[in-house]
Amino acid sequence: MFEELINLISSQNRKRFRQEYFIRLVTVTAWLLTFVVIAECFLLIPSYIFESQEVSAHTIELQQLSQKAATSQEQQVQAKVQALSAESTYLQGVRTLPTASMALRAILAVPRTGIKLSGFTFGSAQNTSSTTIKSMEISGIADTREDLRSYDTALSALPYVSNADLPISDYAKATTIPFTITLTGSLTP
Repeated sequence: MFEELINLISSQNRKRFRQEYFIRLVTVTAWLLTFVVIAECFLLIPSYIFESQEVSAHTIELQQLSQKAATSQEQQVQAKVQALSAESTYLQGVRTLPTASMALRAILAVPRTGIKLSGFTFGSAQNTSSTTIKSMEISGIADTREDLRSYDTALSALPYVSNADLPISDYAKATTIPFTITLTGSLTP
C-alpha cells in the first residue's frame, strides 16, 4: 500500500469543508449547551421552591422566637422593676424605723443620778409580730432603791415607751443593786 494518499479535493474546497465542519460543530455544541442549561434550570426549580419554603419557615420561626424572647425579657424587666419598687418602698420606710443609736441617745438623755449603766440590748419585741414595736434591755447598777425607782419612773414616763418592766426581785438589795429594765414601745423619739 501507498504511504502517501493522494487528496483529489482542491485546497479551496478543503478550506470551505473545514469551515462548514467547524460551523456545524459550534452550532451543535451551542444547541447542546443551550439544551443542558435549560434542562438544569428546569431541574433546579424544585430545589428553589424547597429552599424558598425553608427560608420562609425559618423566618416565621425566628419571628416567633423573637417575640417569645421579647416577652420573657419583658417579664424579667417587670420582675426587676417590681423588686426595685419593693426595695425602694422598704428603704423609704427605713428612715422612720427606730434605730438603736436614736433610742440609745434618747435613753441616755434621761436623768440618772445614782445609776451606772453597763449594757444595752436593742431588738424587736418577742411577744408581738409587729415591726413597729421594739424592745430594749438596759442593765446596770443603782446606788439605792430610790435611785432605781426614780429612774424606772422616768423611763416609764417617756412618750415613746409603752412599758418599762423592772422585775420586783431587783429591789431585793438595799444598795449597789444590779438591775435589768426591759423597755417596749416604738422607741422613736
